[in-house]
Amino acid sequence: MLCAAAIARDAKSVGPRPVRLLPPPCGDGLLLWRPKWRLRRRQRPRRPRPRRRRPKRPSHGTWHFWASPSTSARPARPRSACVCTACRRCSPSSRLSASRPARTCSSAPCSTTIPRTANRRAATWRKRALFLLSKGMLLLMERKLQEVHPLLTLCGQIVENWQGNPIQKESLRVFFLVLQVTHYLDAGQVKSVKPCLKQLQQCIQTISTLHDDEILPSNPADLFHWLPKEHMCVLVYLVTVMHSMQAGYLEKAQKYTDKALMQLEKLKMLDCSPILSSFQVILLEHIIMCRLVTGHKATALQEISQVCQLCQQSPRLFSNHAAQLHTLLGLYCVSVNCMDNAEAQFTTALRLTNHQELWAFIVTNLASVYIREGNRHQEVLYSLLERINPDHSFPVSSHCLRAAAFYVRGLFSFFQGRYNEAKRFLRETLKMSNAEDLNRLTACSLVLLGHIFYVLGNHRESNNMVVPAMQLASKIPDMSVQLWSSALLRDLNKACGNAMDAHEAAQMHQNFSQQLLQDHIEACSLPEHNLITWTDGPPPVQFQAQNGPNTSLASLL
Repeated sequence: MLCAAAIARDAKSVGPRPVRLLPPPCGDGLLLWRPKWRLRRRQRPRRPRPRRRRPKRPSHGTWHFWASPSTSARPARPRSACVCTACRRCSPSSRLSASRPARTCSSAPCSTTIPRTANRRAATWRKRALFLLSKGMLLLMERKLQEVHPLLTLCGQIVENWQGNPIQKESLRVFFLVLQVTHYLDAGQVKSVKPCLKQLQQCIQTISTLHDDEILPSNPADLFHWLPKEHMCVLVYLVTVMHSMQAGYLEKAQKYTDKALMQLEKLKMLDCSPILSSFQVILLEHIIMCRLVTGHKATALQEISQVCQLCQQSPRLFSNHAAQLHTLLGLYCVSVNCMDNAEAQFTTALRLTNHQELWAFIVTNLASVYIREGNRHQEVLYSLLERINPDHSFPVSSHCLRAAAFYVRGLFSFFQGRYNEAKRFLRETLKMSNAEDLNRLTACSLVLLGHIFYVLGNHRESNNMVVPAMQLASKIPDMSVQLWSSALLRDLNKACGNAMDAHEAAQMHQNFSQQLLQDHIEACSLPEHNLITWTDGPPPVQFQAQNGPNTSLASLL
């Protein structure tokens, strides 16, 4: 037998890496040594895997994704496998793609909807959009308009890129577009809002064709809607009426108001939500202004009484709309030439309001009342005109109210005999009103410019102003501007020797005068006419009948 030392010496002479020979633990043989890491790998004991126990089946549940299973907290499942918590069975496909549409459990007694990871992501984006839109609504209420625009831009991108339930997507779009239209209307940008308003009307038509039971939401939170579908329709009618009122499309405003009020009456039979009463009051406030412009003062007075009755039923509603109610009564007093009562109503409204736009609107109308009364309130008038000076420090950013302030200053300069200054203010009003399609301000500015040119003896230029004013007033229709324009056309044609045209204009003026006179007598004979004396406390419950009109019609005719 060879010796171990000889074998080791011979192996050392063969190569640089010798093979170490160890004596066998028993017997005569030799055991070749292997590297230590190989020996440890082979001899490493294998731990038995713990047995997976199936949890108990609950009576009902939803589908969950176990993308990263844990042995201690919950039983392991294949990655991305769908497991129903109702029957604890996997989907027929053990590996499901999040991009594939949601399916239901194949078990007969279960049939639970499987939510995907994409559905959860969509729900997260929907909640983010809802919170951002709610924040934008609060910013609009707080008049933080500089923060509203970037927020609405972000919300628009989120809503357009969001993929989910069609009803939920259209609902979010309605929310976004309502805020956007309201933002434009608060800024007085009537022309700029038209594309957004058209999208809103198309969106509400799309929602009306969809049914809530077509697609069942996988998450109970998806059942939340910021406003019911029926209420959305009324709200879209409301913002359309607001736009038509500012733009001067009064017939369109009356048509949509009638539709909205009819829808509200149907909803009130089934639902007593307080928001419906708020919608009704706002609609009546706008239609009352339409009635006063179109020469239906008696109808407007009855609708003012209806607003009072709605406010009596809800103290919160009265506290929110008391200033608007006194403002409407002030406008009614101006239309029936009760200037003292108009001053009292506007002063009361100023005391009750904290809204900047409403404050500017009231001050503008109160200044026009003082201008028509002559030199009676000169100091107060100068103070008001300084506070709504559109050249220096106008309190609000509304384009429409700033144009109206230019018109009031032009009217004041006209009554003061400063015609060049009046023309400058009125031309600025025309420039601003034409930029945003403010038809009523355009008509008023044109007829006042025509009157100035008539006083200055420039009959040709006066006719160029009065004729389009008459056409625009007939389109609105604005009864007061038509009466004023027909009187100017009568005098212009007489001065130019056009007997036939003068006779036609005189006949038109007579017709308008008779219509306004009859409406004036009817309005002043109503028991609700006593509302013009109410300036404090809640609105009166009962009204005493009037024997007849007690106001002068000289300035009216």
